[in-house]
Amino acid sequence: MDHGTLIAVFVIIAAVAIVIQMLILLAFFLVVRRVRNEVTRVSREAKQRVDSAVQGVLEIVSESREPIKTITVNAADISRIARNRAGALDEALGEITERSRLQARRIDQLVSEILEKVETTADAVQRNVLSPLQEVSAIVAGLRSGLDFLFSRRPHSTVREATQDEEMFI
Repeated sequence: MDHGTLIAVFVIIAAVAIVIQMLILLAFFLVVRRVRNEVTRVSREAKQRVDSAVQGVLEIVSESREPIKTITVNAADISRIARNRAGALDEALGEITERSRLQARRIDQLVSEILEKVETTADAVQRNVLSPLQEVSAIVAGLRSGLDFLFSRRPHSTVREATQDEEMFI
């Protein structure tokens, strides 16, 4: 083939390749434009949904302000009341504890005094009643032994028996 024909074939092939590239680029352009339109539509829908959701949240927040404020005030009041009651309870328990200690001291003192009086009374009974009774009992026992000895009919003991009796005590 001659050189001119060869150039003509290459020019035709290049022209066809350029036309094919142009068609491919046109197809890309159309696809990108369709995708852009779809993305724009989806973004508009998403924006509308987000806007409605934000509007709903704003309504809920604005409606909740007053109840939340009321709940906060009530919680603060409950906390204050609980703190005051805890302080009053602490005072009452302290007072009860102090009174219990005072009563325990009084009971201890009372029991100590009663024990002292019982001991004093027992000593007085010992000194004033039992000691004289023991002395009287000893005197009566002595008299009885003496009378028994006088009125008993025993033969007189001999010296030997008396010595034996004395040795037993030694």
